[in-house]
Formats: sequence, structure tokens, C-alpha cells
Amino acid sequence: MKSKLPRLFILFVSILTGTQILFSQEAGVPLSSQELRDELNGIYGADPGLVNGKIYHPSPYGSISGHPFCLSDEWMEGQAELEGNLYTGLMLKYDIVKNELVLNTLNLNNTSLQIILNTGKISTFKLGDSQFVRYPGSENDGKPVFCELLSDGEVDYLLLRNKELRITSGGATDFEYKEYFNNYLYKDGKLSGFRGRRSLFKLFPEHKKEIRKYILQQGLFLDRKNVEDRAVLVDFCNEILSEQE
Repeated sequence: MKSKLPRLFILFVSILTGTQILFSQEAGVPLSSQELRDELNGIYGADPGLVNGKIYHPSPYGSISGHPFCLSDEWMEGQAELEGNLYTGLMLKYDIVKNELVLNTLNLNNTSLQIILNTGKISTFKLGDSQFVRYPGSENDGKPVFCELLSDGEVDYLLLRNKELRITSGGATDFEYKEYFNNYLYKDGKLSGFRGRRSLFKLFPEHKKEIRKYILQQGLFLDRKNVEDRAVLVDFCNEILSEQE
């Protein structure tokens, strides 16, 4: 055990810095930094194609209400697709303030180790039953932002969530995470705001009567935060289009 602790320390430093560190094992065989990275990932059970080697550092604690995560601050079982490889059975959180998808795995002593995934390589991921895809155009920045895919077909319904840490005007805490919702429709490579029924009337003028009738029949309430009813309506529009093919 005495010789393993410094070895793990060197392994840990190498994965964080990415430098060409050579380390002599007990047998005297040197290891490249990539071999060290692979060995460390093997120890922690994380695929080298999945993680970027950086430890996740949570936002500072203090007199703050809320959290910086999407959907929940609890670990959620999910999956992620990176460069065509699908990784399942992951415990994940998505920090939408830092735009970092975080994997929860176990350290050598069975304590929690939180590692940031290779965000730039992620095409899609799931948190529970919620599917997330790249927000159109954000991949041009090198680190894509992700939005929730609530309906897909001829037209996709995308929900982009943002959070900011703001000073409170009063109450039990000094700061709070304020969440913002932005609803979009994505059709034929074009992104448009989803402000309500009129947005769909504009996209499908020939089906305006059918859409209006369906809203009344189903009693749909299309407030910008009522994403469930909005998703039901977009699903209906996609059904109409698929029946015409």
C-alpha cells in the first residue's frame, strides 16, 4: 500500500495536465502519459473516450437557494452518446450554468468521484426519460450547449433552459438560481421561437383549423412553461405531416 499511493498521485497529475510523464513501475517499465491515462480510467471504471480527465468542482456553497443543475440536483440514471459510442447505465447531472455534463463514479475507497464528460464530443444524452440534443449552431463554439428534445419529427420542439445566480431582494438567502425557459421549433434546418399556437399556424397555415380544433378538444394550455401541453400539440402536428407522406 505504501508504494501505491504516490503512484496514484502521479497518475492523477498526468491525467489532469496531459503532460508526457514517464513513471517507472516496480518492474522498471516506463509508461507514457496516454498509458497512465488509460490505467487511471481503468482503475476508476471510466472509459477514456467518455471522460476528459477533469474533476468536477461544484459551485460554492453559501446562502443560496436552488441549484445550478438541469431538472434535478439529484444524480439521475442516464446515457450519453459520444462520437457514435453509446454509454448506458451512467449516473449523471447536467450543470447548465457551467455547461458541463458530470459523471458520478467511485474512487478507490468507494467514495464518490465526479468527472466531467467530453462535452465537445457529446451528440446526445439522457437524464431519466428526458432526451437532450445539441442546440442548433452552438457546436460552432467548440463546446455545444444542450437543449431538451420534447418532440421530434418533421418539426422538433426544443426547450433550452438557462440559469443565473442572482442576488435576492430579500428572504432567507442572499442569492438564488433564477431559471429561464426558451421554447423553439426547428424545421428544415431553421430555428424559430415557439410563442404559442400562432407559431404553429405560421409553420402549418394549411392545418390551422385542425390545430385550433385539437387545442380545444384536448383542453391544451400553451403557457411557455407548460411544456407538456406544447409537446402534445407538436406531436399532433407531426402526426398530420406523417399521414400525408
